[in-house]
Amino acid sequence: MTNKLNQKAQKSKLQAVNLEKKTIFLNQKPSVRSFRFDNQTWQVLQNILTELNDHSQRKRISASSLIKALIYLGKKTKSGKLLEILKEFSY
Repeated sequence: MTNKLNQKAQKSKLQAVNLEKKTIFLNQKPSVRSFRFDNQTWQVLQNILTELNDHSQRKRISASSLIKALIYLGKKTKSGKLLEILKEFSY
């Protein structure tokens, strides 16, 4: 009886479920990433945020929301265009 209770307890503590050789993670939280910007880049980002918040009719836009929007925009932009922009900013 104790063995069955221990097995049920172990099963309830599992973080992953294996289905047909696929692992599905439960309760997976988004991981935090941090990026370092030089002063000039940070200032440009702040200027963009200020301009957007001045024109925005909703709540204040955060830097992380702006970065997410830029990532989404990058997904929708053709690779050639992104490469041109990257060449323009590479030192």
